[in-house]
Amino acid sequence: MKKFLTILAVMLAPALSYGQDSLALRVAERQKPLMAREFSPQYTDISILYTPWLTGTTVQAGYNWAKEKNAVMTQNGDGLSLGEFRASSLKKLGDRAAAEGGVSYQRGVKRNVLWNSTSDFELLYPYIMADTVGGNLQKEQYAFYGRYAAGIGSDWKYGLSGSYRALHEYRQTDPRPRNITSDLSVGASAGRQVGSGHVLSIQAGYRRYHQLQAVAFMSPRGANTAEFHMTGLASDYGRFTGTGDFTNLRYRGSGFSLAALLQPHGLNGLSAGISYKSFKTVRHLANQNEVPYTELLSQNADAFASFRHKGETFSYGAILKLAYELRLGSEAVVPAILSSGIDDIPWLTRYRNRMPSASLRGVLQWQNGGSTWALEPYAGAEMSAALRKVDEGKMTVYGYTGGCSASYVAVRGRLTASIRLTGLYTFRPEGKVLLPASAEPFMFSRYIDIYSFFTENLVQGGLQAFVSWSLGNLSVFMRPELNLRMWGDDGRAAAARIDIGIEF
Repeated sequence: MKKFLTILAVMLAPALSYGQDSLALRVAERQKPLMAREFSPQYTDISILYTPWLTGTTVQAGYNWAKEKNAVMTQNGDGLSLGEFRASSLKKLGDRAAAEGGVSYQRGVKRNVLWNSTSDFELLYPYIMADTVGGNLQKEQYAFYGRYAAGIGSDWKYGLSGSYRALHEYRQTDPRPRNITSDLSVGASAGRQVGSGHVLSIQAGYRRYHQLQAVAFMSPRGANTAEFHMTGLASDYGRFTGTGDFTNLRYRGSGFSLAALLQPHGLNGLSAGISYKSFKTVRHLANQNEVPYTELLSQNADAFASFRHKGETFSYGAILKLAYELRLGSEAVVPAILSSGIDDIPWLTRYRNRMPSASLRGVLQWQNGGSTWALEPYAGAEMSAALRKVDEGKMTVYGYTGGCSASYVAVRGRLTASIRLTGLYTFRPEGKVLLPASAEPFMFSRYIDIYSFFTENLVQGGLQAFVSWSLGNLSVFMRPELNLRMWGDDGRAAAARIDIGIEF
């Protein structure tokens, strides 16, 4: 019971004290590029037992802003204004156990969301509902997570984790979507000491998803658009197009994940991992006897291998990542009388999208007293090959990215400061596109614009800064960030973020 209360206190009451060492040094260690989390993916919960980041608590408030000119992927809008609160805590419970927990809250507006009335677009596309008018979409989200890991005997380890997200999005002008989403994940892991310096662990997880979507039209003049049930590549389920009972949908999803991780006890050495995720969502007509009419199966496989060496004055590391995503969509032949039985509805596989990617990132780090310099070169390649069977629609695009980040961290007494500059260039050669001849002209034009966007070369630049002032065992910090993108003749996008908080 005492151990349980300790874990609960870490997850829900982050106002705890974590030692008397210099907080300025601890903050500086977190800012060093070699300590970046992307060089140590946490595939299993047991990884927190050997994390190179020192224990501590962070409480912060932030503001996110974004704006695009001539935006093409307007399914997520062309602007953002979002406030956010986050609190997280990692606590080592003696030499054999650790616990981590966090909570977050977001409130804001996504501006000019067009061709999408559904929340979690990246998760559910192409089976979304869309309209031609769009507008600002209000967003409110709550989320929390927690995990615990401990040792059994001298060699064996185990871990448990859970997370939950609740999302509410709505619009105050016609058409008026109101989407309520819940997303729950749980996981368990087991591991064993391998040799004298590594731990091998595996993890299994389960995910449950639900979204209830309703679109209403309240203008006395009548509906100003129709709602389309999209099926990908300029096609839609034309039978359900309209503004009546077919605008109430329900998404039910479930999935599982498996992962394995090999990691060293500290910063130095080889890390490697592999994971697989399978997630299936079924879209239902809520007002029509909950009849299912589309099904999307998403499968993700990825692997990484990294090596790091941390010396007194010179450190280096590299990480190679490989990933593959397969999205398979099936569509039901819904009977004319929707109130009839739905157990024997025939299904046809109509949509497929294959998305392989690979990336290689390195880091070279020099340290001199209280100053640290680093360079992080990057190279990556990705492809997306979407296909509509029977309709003879397809779209294949490629991207090859290269660039580098440069950063500097300084510790001067109570002051810790860092700056990071990033420049990336993406070359996008000509791909292939063939849209169904039966597509509506405005949909056809829309997807040609999307294809044109994904064949334009892209330039990206970023600036991140961090300033922290230590007050004994408490530190006050500010973290601003600015990112710019440019493509084509007149494509522009800017995003900015600022966080202010405390660490202790």
